[in-house]
Amino acid sequence: MSAKPFILAIDDDKFYLDEIAFELEGKATYKGFLGPNDFEDEVSREDIALADAILVDYDFGRGTALQSTLSKHIRQDLGYKGRLILWTLHENFPDQEQKQINEDYDTVMAKKNFSWSKLARYL
Repeated sequence: MSAKPFILAIDDDKFYLDEIAFELEGKATYKGFLGPNDFEDEVSREDIALADAILVDYDFGRGTALQSTLSKHIRQDLGYKGRLILWTLHENFPDQEQKQINEDYDTVMAKKNFSWSKLARYL
C-alpha cells in the first residue's frame, strides 16, 4: 500500500465513528456516516469508487445490517467492488445469519479493541 487507503464507515453511534477517525488518523483517509440514512444521503459516486473498504455496523437500533438490503445496495446499486466488512460487537451468530454474512460481506471485524493494524489485515 503506497497511497493511504480510503475507508468509509457506517455506524449509528457517533462514539464508534469517532473511534475509527482517531485510530486511522495519519494512516488512512476516512469518511464516516451516522447510520444508513446518512450514508444514502451523503455518499458520493467518487467515495464509492475510491473506497478500499467500507465498515458496516451490524446493529442499527431498529434493525440489523442483515435485515436490511444495505450490502446489496452498496454492491449492486452503487457498484462497489472493494472490501465490505461487517463491524460488530457480536462474537457469534446463528447459522442462518452466518450464512448470510458469508454471502453479503467479505469478513467480520470486531469493534472491540479496534485498531489500524487489525483493519490493515483486511485491505
